[in-house]
Amino acid sequence: MHSLPKHCLFPLGDEALLLDFGNALDEQIHARLMQVFLWLKKQKPAGLCDIIPAYNSIALVFDPRALFNTNVMEKGSALLEQAWQSTSDTAQEMITEPIRIPVCYDPALAPDLMTLANTCGLTTDAVISLHCSVTYQVYMNGFLPGFAYMGTVPRAIAQPRHHTPRKMVPRGSVGIAGVQTGIYPLDSPGGWQLIGRTPVSLFDADAPEPCLLQPGQKVQFYPINLSAFEAWT
Repeated sequence: MHSLPKHCLFPLGDEALLLDFGNALDEQIHARLMQVFLWLKKQKPAGLCDIIPAYNSIALVFDPRALFNTNVMEKGSALLEQAWQSTSDTAQEMITEPIRIPVCYDPALAPDLMTLANTCGLTTDAVISLHCSVTYQVYMNGFLPGFAYMGTVPRAIAQPRHHTPRKMVPRGSVGIAGVQTGIYPLDSPGGWQLIGRTPVSLFDADAPEPCLLQPGQKVQFYPINLSAFEAWT
């Protein structure tokens, strides 16, 4: 795979492999990986069961029975090389219009908003304004079905996870962890700084596409009041 930048390629068991470009977020690498992801989805290579993109990596999962005499590393390496050569750093983004998601930042639904604002030396209104000022990139799904890791949060409001996670975070809670933001799609334990909640459903197991947000998409948040949140259907 000589055409790729510096990377690691290693097996994940006997059915998958991972192409990894390291821990530092590189927007250009991520954009290219999204193009590889789309190219592979369109081509539907025989034996390829799943494609899992992340910040700086992409995993391919195979059905070994469909590979005949070719092993997973050989097949996956060849596919990734072909996909990389068939895409471009200047390829068009997969989604042009951001998905707009309403968020209620009322203190009743935002247990960490006041503390975060005080820590950052800002008013709560300033935190809300900054959080809504960015068009976020969906980098990957993980942790829970439909949990989209998005970035990047303005540095002025970036705060670390709690040292001790909450035992229960309500579904729809909007949080900050470092320069990432995300929405809990289900009730779950969690350690992110909770600054609001959305009435929008992020995950529906019965839908043709269960996850509302997909890697490569863009998201914009906009504020709503508590009455609008409670009236949302």
